[in-house]
Amino acid sequence: MAGLNDFEDFISPLIEQQFPAVYRDDGPVLVSFVKAYYEYLEQTDKDLYNTRKMFENRDVDQSVDTFLEHFRKEFLSEFPKTIDQGIPFTIKHIMDVYRAKGTPRAVELLLKLVHGIDSTIYVPGQHLFTASEADFYEPRYIEVIFPYDNDSAFSDFQGKDITGTITGATATVDSCLKTTASGKITYIMFLANVVGTFKREELVGYVGGTLQPKITGSLSSVDLTANGSGLSVGDELTVSSSKYGSQGLVRVTGITDGTGQASYTINNKGFGYSTNSAHSNVLVSSATMAVNNYTNSNAIFRSEYGGNTFFSLETITQPIEFVDFTSGDSTFTSSLNTTSYVIGTNSSVSSLNSTNQLANGKIGVFSNTGNAGSLTLFVNSGTFGNQVQYFHQSNTVAFELGETVSVNSTVTGVLNAANSTVLTINATSSGFSNVTTQQVTGERSGAVSNGMNTAIVQTGVKKLFFAATLSTNANSTAVANGYRTGTIIGANSTAIGLVANSTETFLSSSQNFIKGSESNTHANVSAVRLGSGGSLTIGTLGLNTETKNVYTDFISSSNNSANTDILDMIIDGANSGVGIVNSVTISAAGSGYSNSDTVVFAGGGITTGKLPTTNAIASITTNGSGNITAVTLSNNGVGYYSAPTITITTSGGSSGTLAAVMKHGYGLPKHGNTINTTHSGGYSNVINHVLNFTEDTLGSINTFSSTSGGNNYTAAPFVLIQNRLVDKFNQRNVQLKYDSFISSTRSNFAADDVLVQTQPQSFLVLTHNGANDAAFTVGEGIVQVVNSTVNNYATYVSGNSTVFTIRDGKRRKVESGGAINVGLTDASITWATGNTFVGLTSGSTGNVTGQSTSTVNRFVKGKVLTSNTSANILEVQMLDTRFDFNTGSNVQIEDYSSQANVAEVYAHSANTSTRTTGLRLDERAGLNANLNVTATTATGLIETLEVIRSGYGYEDSETVTMSGGDLETISGAAIVNNHGIAPGHHRNNKGFLNEDKYIHDNDFYQEFSYQVRTEIPFDKYKQQIKDVVHLAGSKPFGMVQTSATANMALAIANTSVSQA
Repeated sequence: MAGLNDFEDFISPLIEQQFPAVYRDDGPVLVSFVKAYYEYLEQTDKDLYNTRKMFENRDVDQSVDTFLEHFRKEFLSEFPKTIDQGIPFTIKHIMDVYRAKGTPRAVELLLKLVHGIDSTIYVPGQHLFTASEADFYEPRYIEVIFPYDNDSAFSDFQGKDITGTITGATATVDSCLKTTASGKITYIMFLANVVGTFKREELVGYVGGTLQPKITGSLSSVDLTANGSGLSVGDELTVSSSKYGSQGLVRVTGITDGTGQASYTINNKGFGYSTNSAHSNVLVSSATMAVNNYTNSNAIFRSEYGGNTFFSLETITQPIEFVDFTSGDSTFTSSLNTTSYVIGTNSSVSSLNSTNQLANGKIGVFSNTGNAGSLTLFVNSGTFGNQVQYFHQSNTVAFELGETVSVNSTVTGVLNAANSTVLTINATSSGFSNVTTQQVTGERSGAVSNGMNTAIVQTGVKKLFFAATLSTNANSTAVANGYRTGTIIGANSTAIGLVANSTETFLSSSQNFIKGSESNTHANVSAVRLGSGGSLTIGTLGLNTETKNVYTDFISSSNNSANTDILDMIIDGANSGVGIVNSVTISAAGSGYSNSDTVVFAGGGITTGKLPTTNAIASITTNGSGNITAVTLSNNGVGYYSAPTITITTSGGSSGTLAAVMKHGYGLPKHGNTINTTHSGGYSNVINHVLNFTEDTLGSINTFSSTSGGNNYTAAPFVLIQNRLVDKFNQRNVQLKYDSFISSTRSNFAADDVLVQTQPQSFLVLTHNGANDAAFTVGEGIVQVVNSTVNNYATYVSGNSTVFTIRDGKRRKVESGGAINVGLTDASITWATGNTFVGLTSGSTGNVTGQSTSTVNRFVKGKVLTSNTSANILEVQMLDTRFDFNTGSNVQIEDYSSQANVAEVYAHSANTSTRTTGLRLDERAGLNANLNVTATTATGLIETLEVIRSGYGYEDSETVTMSGGDLETISGAAIVNNHGIAPGHHRNNKGFLNEDKYIHDNDFYQEFSYQVRTEIPFDKYKQQIKDVVHLAGSKPFGMVQTSATANMALAIANTSVSQA
């Protein structure tokens, strides 16, 4: 079917077909007449012609002029009659102009349609100079932890308002980014509208959200440990991470000229050191004090060292108290001088004697205004302040005199005296009270004493007597503690070096003195030199190394897991606080008891009458006569110090007696309070089962992997290099006397020769079956239960599927009287065939099928320090932490070119040292390396810096390094907190004087003006713009702007391209 809009231009050709056939056949004249009539009406301007052309006239491209003029007046009333693009085209696109009216686009379209020219619109209001309008943007972001398989949920945070769960900080998430920093996936949220400060470790979320990612923090600062040199303010340094961080950038904001940086050279490489910094540590003194007048007339500790000597790592104290006073007349103040002393009592006295003197102090500094003033006293004995005495149960060996102690973690004082039952504390803060169950903690030693009884507060000194003269006195009005403390790591005849020293500087005023907590050596301080930041880390070891198991636990003056002093424990651990009721013995069965009677355990705690941490629980079983036949423990209890007493709550029973059988452990770190009926971690277990150990490679220091000279050292610091796990082996330097020197290349031994002695070592070889050798650990102990009274012990060396090599065999036998016999060792032990042996660490097992012995040579080494060729005596530093040279056997130089027979070997002891003053270095493995240290000046050390770009992926406290200046090491610890930052930028330049910005003139340069820039004069189109597209309220301007396009003829040379 033809469409309704399908019209033929002429109807006449269709007329004949409109008549029926009868008319066409019988009346052709009529048909011809009608057709001729329609042909007449179809002539131009006739009615039918106009009717049939109506649809064409609607299209401006085909319309007649009459209709075009109508359309022009209707749609282009304000347009000129002559239009470059023609009226039909303009009418068809006029809506584009009208829709854009009021915009630069409307002007551009109008001029293109009317004049056929291009134009641009310049808006002066967009180029006005505006003060303080430069919008500066600084990126802010947070790094978060997000599930790796939920990226879509991470993207959902974009556009959300988030809140921190801890700080309450808020922000809008602008965008989300998942990136990789040094191989580690990092999730980042860029923020806007930040209010408050987000913190590391807090969660963030939004309303309606189900996930709350945790903020990992971004690089916020760097805590410098090495400050470099040669830097300038403004230098920017890239922050290199030791882990995953990247793109961090800091700027130097402050520098200083160091008065001294330490530099180090190795003097003696020592032996027994490890590259594991948890085992070998290097201490650089932060205070160096010039000292003189060493005295030790009152030495009471370790007399084998001799006098006038401080001990390595002992606490040094300068006992200072500041006393304010007032006097009734000028006698006291006029007598004061810095060569005398004062006595303190707590009340008015008519005579001075040893019973009423509380303190004695040398006058270091004094000042007064009239009859009132202040004294700086170096305390010889007692204290001029209040004292608190705590009576207690536990031992106090671990406390250090002069250290700061806290009571119940609230009030503090300085420990003035201690014995096994009383702690005397100088009260430097208020709050002490007469209460029970006080706990005293030493801040330096870490010692803890609990189970306290009543505390007695003494009133302290009230009266001062100058030079013990009764008539020259004053009243004490206030006392402040000023004790200085530090740990000594090095000394010579004129100076000592301290670490962990007090914030307050030691005083060098008249009559000052310092004293060692162990040696009781005294000395006077003549000058104090400070410095900080020096550090070293052992990097590599020399060629002569050994691999040994070293114990990481210490049995020393410290407390166990129950806070009991280890050195105060009985050998079987009975007072350790780590005990259980192992079983209950029925001493008397009694009669009349029933199964429902209650068993009551009383006492056994830290003090008489106190209960343990957890009390034991038991029940009884009786027979028909009410006799107790069995006791069943349902809970063995925890924390017993001694055996509890046992009673039975009964209504009809009597005469029954029960006794607790105890099992105690030592409470050492490997097992802590863990104890059961088969294991105690105590004296009944072998040492390998009680103490933790680890395998370590030990040797001489070859290089340091990192060094920092620190800064502000006005004197060369002292350095102590210690492997605390090895120096306890007490492997000292030895004096070796030899004879029969034989060599074809030299006349005698010389310094730095490495000596080797071959020592045959007997091992026991066990054949076995059923052992999983791969599960045994080299160095672990093994045990075989031979029978109920005999156990065999040894140390695993090596093995395979059928052979097992062990050393250090011992047989432990419990004799009939209870004595323990370990008389049989190594090859003299018979290992029971068919019995199982067990690894004490791995738990692996094997069955013995036979045994034999084998000999393996071990090679013991030592380095010659000095050689006295006339006496044939060598001082040798042992390069072995366990074995010594044997007499009657040859030693050879390492290249086997020379040898001699060892006649005598003596280990150096402390009192064989030639030092007369200074520090006694126990010259033993793990403590015998030393350095030459000097302090030099340097400029341009970094004092302060700021993070200008946080980057991504840094971890809190990780070591970071930077490079710049003189390339001296710059390092520090990353402080990762808060949100991240990056360098900012201006979002616009409206406030910049050097940009294309203009001052407002209320005419051209204003908010409501525009300028048309085109190639014809403004007056040619000004009115047209106003009539058609001009925005009311704005002011138009015009400017002729021409452009030319050069005719460019391009010629392409003939070329050919071929492809192989």
